[in-house]
Amino acid sequence: MRSPRAGHAGGEELESCGACTSCAAPGVPDEDAEAAQAWTFAHLAAHPTHTGFREEITRHWRADLVPGPTSPAVPVARRVIT
Repeated sequence: MRSPRAGHAGGEELESCGACTSCAAPGVPDEDAEAAQAWTFAHLAAHPTHTGFREEITRHWRADLVPGPTSPAVPVARRVIT
């Protein structure tokens, strides 16, 4: 069963973060992909020879043990919305 963390509206929130593949400088993680991408453009402006970047996208999950019909506890994954 998948469910969002208590207190958060439905929908799927992801966290994006850019990283330079030339110097391994990490960007700043942000739920707004455009804000994370802005770091990439600022880094490129400051370092014109750094033209390779990687985008990392994080989706948060939580796993709980819940009673099952044939065993005392079975793992169940649920998506956590941050």
